[in-house]
Amino acid sequence: HYKLPFNAATYFPVAITRTLRKRFSNVQSFTDTLPKALTLSFIQRPEQGLEEALDIYDTLCQGFEGLRLQVLLPTEERPWSKAEEALLQRCESHEGITVFTPMPQPAYVEQLMQSHVLCSPKAHLEYNHYAILDGLATGNHCLSLPSKTLETLGSNLVTWIDEVPEETQLVRYTEALAKCLQGWLETPEAMIKHSFDNLATIGTYFTWDLRVWEFESLLFQLKKTLPTSPKGEGSALK
Repeated sequence: HYKLPFNAATYFPVAITRTLRKRFSNVQSFTDTLPKALTLSFIQRPEQGLEEALDIYDTLCQGFEGLRLQVLLPTEERPWSKAEEALLQRCESHEGITVFTPMPQPAYVEQLMQSHVLCSPKAHLEYNHYAILDGLATGNHCLSLPSKTLETLGSNLVTWIDEVPEETQLVRYTEALAKCLQGWLETPEAMIKHSFDNLATIGTYFTWDLRVWEFESLLFQLKKTLPTSPKGEGSALK
């Protein structure tokens, strides 16, 4: 927005919900939390891809018996639009879909643990990605269309879906999601290892303790470079 040169900016990503740090002591403790039925999670406003997620769910149900979808709605002041309300009513007609009452983001941690894959068929536009981080920190796999802000989290944590051609995006996303679910059925050990590797990365680089240390370090460097105040009271940084 301000046309700042990239090398003149410092970006601090957010971090995972504190209760997720060191939540799993070993692979078995993580495995014990996994749901028995294959489960997808949608954790955005309905207008941010729920219609596409429902279409994908209908398609996948034809090949994955007992597949479940949980819709975790965020708490926001802006009310649902009529289109969003219609999508939520559509959810109620599916026996395999559970819609949770809107809650603040950290409250969904336990529900995210009851899921295998995050279903986000639209590009992520949010700048903070709390839902993605907490999803990864609970062992969910994440598939996403290209997103500049999401790329700041690290390319190895997310399975990227080609953006072009645009008219077949959802087809490619559905196929990738089906491949992921098939992996949970055929090679669960490999999928668990992948999830646990992500847990280790997230738990190391996306904690609030690290964010505080990074920010304090930046302030320390700025304090050394900024000019002294006119009254001789030290750095102009307060």
